[in-house]
Amino acid sequence: MKTGVIGGGISGLLTSIRLSESGCNVYLYEEHTEVGLPEHCTGIVSKKTLKMMNAPIDECIKKEFTEIAFFNSKGESIKLKLNEPIFSIDRVCLEKKLLKIAEGLGVNVYLKTKVALVDHDRFYNFSTKKIEDFNNIVLAWGNSIQQNPPPFLHKRTSQIIGINRLIEIEGNIKEENYISVYFNHYLSPGFFSWKVPLNRGTFILGLGSLDPKKIPLSLNKFENELFGNNRIKIVKSYGGVINVSLPEAVAFPKKVIAIGDALGMSKPLSGGGIYGISKALNFDVTRINCEDVFEKIKSNIFNVLRELKKQERISRVFHNPSNQELLDETISFISKNYSIISSKAIDYDEHQNFILFPIFSPKLFLTMSLKLIRDKEYRKKLKKAIYSDLLD
Repeated sequence: MKTGVIGGGISGLLTSIRLSESGCNVYLYEEHTEVGLPEHCTGIVSKKTLKMMNAPIDECIKKEFTEIAFFNSKGESIKLKLNEPIFSIDRVCLEKKLLKIAEGLGVNVYLKTKVALVDHDRFYNFSTKKIEDFNNIVLAWGNSIQQNPPPFLHKRTSQIIGINRLIEIEGNIKEENYISVYFNHYLSPGFFSWKVPLNRGTFILGLGSLDPKKIPLSLNKFENELFGNNRIKIVKSYGGVINVSLPEAVAFPKKVIAIGDALGMSKPLSGGGIYGISKALNFDVTRINCEDVFEKIKSNIFNVLRELKKQERISRVFHNPSNQELLDETISFISKNYSIISSKAIDYDEHQNFILFPIFSPKLFLTMSLKLIRDKEYRKKLKKAIYSDLLD
């Protein structure tokens, strides 16, 4: 069966690989001259996600982390020990590796080729100026084409602009082995900012915001708060749209599916998209043929969307600027009682369980319970956040 895939990012490449492994005749179209560019994300993935991708990409891993520190707007922090390692990866390296695998499987790859969907089994090729027919079509384009989605895809309601800076710091900088996340809506309204240490003195700083015009000034302020008078060299800046809400409804035509950014399959709390893509494409290709694989992927996509929808409810608590006081107080209170927290519920991908992590830590659960009993005002703030954002 002839299958066309529009988009040569991670979602398009990984989908092409799975389709080809199942015996499909795959044609992949990418509008840029090479895969992996332009860069747009920080590139943090879990061990679980890499396993689901099932690709030999060890050389694309930059650094391993097992802890994340959460900061409030006052600079207080709590450190969480993850239940499995996460990795900083080179996205360009990753996509080039996937391209090589796809080509090795016989995927027909067309770079610098822009196409547009005509109907459910055809699209127009701007290079050949011809309409091409397919048995099935996969929409795996990026956020740049999201302004006018096909009518069967419902437009998402909320997007954040995120910018990363790769920087080098001169001077005596302490080496760090954990990722820092800053919940400070005064600096990054509607999202958060982050710091990822790579080699000594080299960091990725990032910031997401509902107000794109203020991002450059906010990033400069963020750099200054972290590194003061140290001399900073900006190696490169990159970024793009971060999806923080899922499509309200999805109804695919029989011969078309969308995956990745084309559908908005990102984790709503962090905006990371590789987990959802990898999970939707995680199945045994030896047990399925080309005639059935399309429906299998479609079914998996709906299962992933249901999981991510649960995460969306959690993310609203953290992304809502009106909850800043609650976030500040919670992090401040926990930081005074614990230096590091370890819990089975602290999963980098399954954020729907994140709010339950005190239950898996009896001492923390008792401490938080006592605060809720004794502090009436805190109880009101928490109740308001939960009932307005979780139980809608």
